[in-house]
Amino acid sequence: MVKIMNVEPIYINKNNVEVINRANIDLISEVSIKGVAHQLGEHRDFKRHAKLKDFIPCRGEFSLSWTKLEKNQTLEKHTHPVKSMIVICSGRASLIGQEKRLISEGDVVIVPPYFEHGFVADQGEVLHALSIQFEGDGLYENLKNYLLFCLF
Repeated sequence: MVKIMNVEPIYINKNNVEVINRANIDLISEVSIKGVAHQLGEHRDFKRHAKLKDFIPCRGEFSLSWTKLEKNQTLEKHTHPVKSMIVICSGRASLIGQEKRLISEGDVVIVPPYFEHGFVADQGEVLHALSIQFEGDGLYENLKNYLLFCLF
């Protein structure tokens, strides 16, 4: 037995940057193994959300990196040739570029290749996030050839 809390999926323009809040990813809190219930706390598998499942490749390489913006710090608008997923771990910021909105802890920002985006940390908040790139190298993995196209 698996105990799941279903959440209404959000549908945004498929060809743009999207933000999916943690609360919109199905919650599993308990599983039953051989008739014994096991509490999981709060488990939200990204592949249980239709948009995230579609975005995450089934095979291939990926790159993970921690990111941090200090209070008021800006990561200027830019693009890159690979899919990117940014998991907001703590803090708040403004998403800037083709899509503009506030983002905060628990949001997952999915950025298709070549879409303009950037971030500005809130005045009173440090932003901590996990940046994930699919389809090979990370944005700054090769220090002589960044996968980043600055727009500033």
